[in-house]
Amino acid sequence: MSKAKVGQFIAQVGGRSWDGVGRVCAIFSLFLVLVAAGCQRMVPLDTKPLDSAGMTYSAIKQLQALNITAVELNEIAKARTAGLSDDKCIEMVQLYHERQLPFNAGDTVAGLLRARLSGETIVELARLNQLGVNAGVARSGDPGRLARPPGARSRGKDDVPGA
Repeated sequence: MSKAKVGQFIAQVGGRSWDGVGRVCAIFSLFLVLVAAGCQRMVPLDTKPLDSAGMTYSAIKQLQALNITAVELNEIAKARTAGLSDDKCIEMVQLYHERQLPFNAGDTVAGLLRARLSGETIVELARLNQLGVNAGVARSGDPGRLARPPGARSRGKDDVPGA
């Protein structure tokens, strides 16, 4: 084989091998771009609001095991700050998650606690799926009296509709 033929052969082989490497690099680069675009960055959940609300470390870990979101975390912190116990907070989140719903009743729970409902009563309302817009009509700690919104007037002796 002459030097010219060897040089021509090396150029052909060399060109092909670099062409193949270029294709592999292009495909690999495209793959990396797609993977990077499709993956969300896993940011750890900031549990400081729960800690500030007085929740114990073990209760926070139990809530994290329930895969709570940042929005749920803030709602739980509202309920805990208002006085709902750690166990009741966890139970409430479990009830909502069993229904495939995010826990979003922090303000409602806080309002019911301010109306002097017990944590057990609030959890029972949640079990009955009765936390929501009408939760303020729930019975207060005084039997026979209904919790009224601020500014509402009394209708009669026992505040019972139709009395």
